[in-house]
Amino acid sequence: MESFLFFTNLLRTFKLQQPEGAEEPSQEPLIGVTLHPQPFKLCAVPRSGYPKIG
Repeated sequence: MESFLFFTNLLRTFKLQQPEGAEEPSQEPLIGVTLHPQPFKLCAVPRSGYPKIG
């Protein structure tokens, strides 16, 4: 429950986007025991209109 609240608060407060100049992430999965995406980078940009917490 706590992790759900943590991540929903993160998504409410920040917009996740690619860094400027970064190339598009590959759509090809990495194969292992399960399929998972290849590594990529994200930036967390504060959303406008939300007060700072803390």
